[in-house]
Amino acid sequence: MQPKVIICCPTYNQEKYIEQALQGLIMQKTNFPFVVHVHDDCSTDDTKNIILKYQKLYPEIIIPKFHEYNCFSKGGEFLQEQLHSDITSEYFGFCDGDDYWTDEQKLQKQVDFLDNNPDFSICFNPVEVKYEDDESKNSVYPEPGFYKNKTEFTLEDLLEQNFIATSSALYRWRKDFNDVFAFGIFPGDWFKHLLHAEKGKVKLIPEVMGIYRKYAGSVWSGAGENDSFYLKNGIKFINFYQTAAKRWNHDYSPQIKWEMKRILLAFLSSGQYDQVSRLAELDKGIFDSIIDDLRNIDNLYNGYCESKERQHKIMDDMLKLEINHSEDMRKLEREIAKKRKKTVQIRYLLALSFSLVCFIFYLYFAK
Repeated sequence: MQPKVIICCPTYNQEKYIEQALQGLIMQKTNFPFVVHVHDDCSTDDTKNIILKYQKLYPEIIIPKFHEYNCFSKGGEFLQEQLHSDITSEYFGFCDGDDYWTDEQKLQKQVDFLDNNPDFSICFNPVEVKYEDDESKNSVYPEPGFYKNKTEFTLEDLLEQNFIATSSALYRWRKDFNDVFAFGIFPGDWFKHLLHAEKGKVKLIPEVMGIYRKYAGSVWSGAGENDSFYLKNGIKFINFYQTAAKRWNHDYSPQIKWEMKRILLAFLSSGQYDQVSRLAELDKGIFDSIIDDLRNIDNLYNGYCESKERQHKIMDDMLKLEINHSEDMRKLEREIAKKRKKTVQIRYLLALSFSLVCFIFYLYFAK
């Protein structure tokens, strides 16, 4: 019998989590047939054996898809094609191998809504964000304060920000997905939401029905925190915003500028100076404005101790530049302490020394 819903569960080296993910899927109580495509991206741990065990126990639900090579290492487009190439069902859901569903009625509730509301193309729910290394940081996404009494959204809402946890969404699947999906972008999940929101409205069922895990080693580990994340994904962030801006005529220039600044710092701190010109080519106008910001660094520093108001302004500017190098902070604090008895404590300080700024100018203007 043709399944009404296909669930995709991608996994790689998640022997610690995959069993809980599969249990959350096979426990679903529905009045319609559904199957789970478990995509193992060439795991080297015991993940494959766990999948085979569940296939043997639940052959009518669990359909393993063992990749011939690690698609993720070759680029997200290879993995996307694998995950979505054989979706023939009316509805499509997703659950990463390190996340899991907690409500046995989740699928039934979402399918019932979409069946009765053909003008909707996505149905999702809040999830609990679970930090494996620090449960005190646990939260709910999206926060109840985000949606308040609003449970219906449009493409325009979703263009402003991504408020859908991918493992919570059920899509009225668009059959041309691989034809319209933009490869070489990050995050691809947000773009997937947007493509489906083109076709209909978005419904929130305000019940927490799943867990989204955060831990060291996950795809989003280090987001906004370390340079290695931006060295790996930064250019794809820019590609996402530029592609979305062009397709839906939405202004993402503030986001592009912020991302460019953060990527520039990552390139410089890692010594990848040859990548700076590549970054400039993505959007010359925005990159020029970033260079103008850097030109003003020296003036900001010289006026640093003129007044409390001036001090606060400089701190705000440094925060906007997203620079956080504690060694430089301590060095500058010692310099200021020699000249003045009273100093201010600075949380974030410039990571770019004057020589690096000069080097940027050299790279940029020597072209």
